[in-house]
Amino acid sequence: MTMEPTEARFHETMFGIYERAKRECNYNATRFLKMVGDRGGLEAARRLILSDEPSDGFTELWLHGRLDLPDLVPLYEEFREMPVVSISNNQRQPLPDVNWQATVYHGLPTDLLRYHPKPGQYLAFIGRFSPEKGADQAIEIAKRAQLPLKLAAKVDRADEEYFEREIKPLLDHPLLEYVGEIGENDKDDFLGDAYALLFPIAWPEPFGLVMIEAMACGTPVIAYRHGSVAELMEDGRSGFIVNDVDGAVSAVRRAAEVRRADVRNVFERRFTATQMASDYLRVYERVIAQHHRRARAPAA
Repeated sequence: MTMEPTEARFHETMFGIYERAKRECNYNATRFLKMVGDRGGLEAARRLILSDEPSDGFTELWLHGRLDLPDLVPLYEEFREMPVVSISNNQRQPLPDVNWQATVYHGLPTDLLRYHPKPGQYLAFIGRFSPEKGADQAIEIAKRAQLPLKLAAKVDRADEEYFEREIKPLLDHPLLEYVGEIGENDKDDFLGDAYALLFPIAWPEPFGLVMIEAMACGTPVIAYRHGSVAELMEDGRSGFIVNDVDGAVSAVRRAAEVRRADVRNVFERRFTATQMASDYLRVYERVIAQHHRRARAPAA
């Protein structure tokens, strides 16, 4: 079947992004599809965006990943009328002219992770062993602060060479413990028993779920000022925002000043699943109402 020109452009653009993502950004197919806000696969995304039945419903995409891929620009220029929701205001920066409807922060159930009132004796790192996640920075921070560091991280196939060359030689140190990749059920104790979470990222992370997981446990976060960090963190209350290793080492020494009850309070006030669901409902209600008004409007 021959595709219409618009549909052909859509397919060409989407597959171009997919191939580039696999090659350069270490996105697997699932992660890529979440990046463009789709839960049903590329064909579902095509049907949603190219729907020829606008009077029967509306489509809204929620964008979960990085948007600074050059190939995304023509996609959103072609479909600039599509309403979209960001997971942080910072996430919008590469595509300021998209039809943004709102920012809705991720949220977690309040009982998913327990509040731990007493700090532990080690620093924690969770993530991937990849250049943008900053495990090497976390290791340097821990060594200079003279505190143990537990690293719960996975090594993706695309990062195996980086891990062997840059990270593995650093792990042979008495302050460091590599515990491997941990599951969701292990995060409560791992984060809750930590003195602080290190989040020394080197990329424009659009959210950083582990930050609010740590906050839910009452564990302060020490994070580099990249991506959405300054937007999500409350400096001095949920932890500290820093610019480099020196700043992070100083923040580690000040982490005891942060009341763990205040950290948990930031989570309960801003990042619960109830808050997230309420925010999405408000967006959907507004977009549905706008759609119905347009559908009832007389043709020009």
